[in-house]
Amino acid sequence: MVVHKSEIIKLINELNSAGFEVEIPDKIERMHLLNILLKTKFLQPESTFERWLAYDRMLNHPMLVVKSKDKLVGFINFNIRKSNFGHVGYIRSVYVSPDFRGKGIAKKMINIAELFLPKPHWMIVDKDNKIMLDTTKKLSYYPDRIIGNKIIVAKN
Repeated sequence: MVVHKSEIIKLINELNSAGFEVEIPDKIERMHLLNILLKTKFLQPESTFERWLAYDRMLNHPMLVVKSKDKLVGFINFNIRKSNFGHVGYIRSVYVSPDFRGKGIAKKMINIAELFLPKPHWMIVDKDNKIMLDTTKKLSYYPDRIIGNKIIVAKN
């Protein structure tokens, strides 16, 4: 797998020039972010297992955070796992604060994450999240399967 450093830098610079800061948080910053999200509707898992998965994603998978003047704008986390079919990439969570939606931030974060992921790769989206489903469609993802209240979208 080739990581396209120049493209990643270009996308990060675009966010920076729009007044945003892009960070890759350490473990302590992730814990702080997790505590903030637990107070919002974003991270309200339906079961103990889902809560454990959310903690695991937030603490142990690659993450990119976008801020504006120390205020959380959004984040994305993703991972690459080895499977019987080779390496498989997943975008696990994409979040943009309501105050910053509609500015292309989710799209740029997804574009950055995609540069780290092998193809094909998948994204997990809540069935009720029409905005993210529309965004994934614009980014050439297609519905792959439904698991519970999640739609798995794929991109080749």
